[in-house]
Amino acid sequence: MVNGRIEVLVQIGLYPRDAHDYSRHCVGIALDEPHNYFYWTQKGHLMKGSESQTLRARLQPGRI
Repeated sequence: MVNGRIEVLVQIGLYPRDAHDYSRHCVGIALDEPHNYFYWTQKGHLMKGSESQTLRARLQPGRI
């Protein structure tokens, strides 16, 4: 949130077009504020759980 407004940091798909694509669904998130990162997991294909993944991005892109 920046100045009271929600800011999109990462967008993996578009609603409603990608709503049926479960590999784009976020399963959970975790914040690592001291290191300026957030992590999230995404589902893989329903029949192949090995395709799920954990990703990360900066909370504040300009801050290292």
